[in-house]
Amino acid sequence: RKAGEDFYFLHKIIPLGHFLDITCTRVIPSPRASNRAPFGTGAAISKYLASEKEEFLTYSPECFTALRLLFVQVATFYKKQRDHNEIRINALPESLRLYLHDLHALDAFEEINANSGSVSAFIKRFYRWFDAFRVVKYLNYASQHYYKQVLVREAAIAFLEITGIKGISEKISALE
Repeated sequence: RKAGEDFYFLHKIIPLGHFLDITCTRVIPSPRASNRAPFGTGAAISKYLASEKEEFLTYSPECFTALRLLFVQVATFYKKQRDHNEIRINALPESLRLYLHDLHALDAFEEINANSGSVSAFIKRFYRWFDAFRVVKYLNYASQHYYKQVLVREAAIAFLEITGIKGISEKISALE
């Protein structure tokens, strides 16, 4: 059973670089039920159709806020001593700090630094190490231990407001 073909494809292609965002078109996944794969659009539609629920849960926006706090400072780990990197990691939210500790991030940073001749090479290697699989594992870990999952509607509103689209809550409420 092949599952997550799109995820695995992107996981392989993104590290190669030379990709871009296409914002002038859209992809509409086929909304049909499928049990061919244990996750993905078909499985989600099957779950929705079999459920009595009107709404579903997703990761809390706090999970992504924590990740952002790490991602905006990746370059600051370049060619720094272990104690400097440890201080920076310890300043992160507990969910991410403990997850990075479990991954032995300080050892990884030393290895990445030892094999990077520039900050851009360091950043590229960092994201090869902290890849999509580790992000998803973090999201699951944080959801289980720190941040309660939220309704998809609430997460979408929070995302839009975080990204600068204000007043969306009122617009959505007006539609109800």
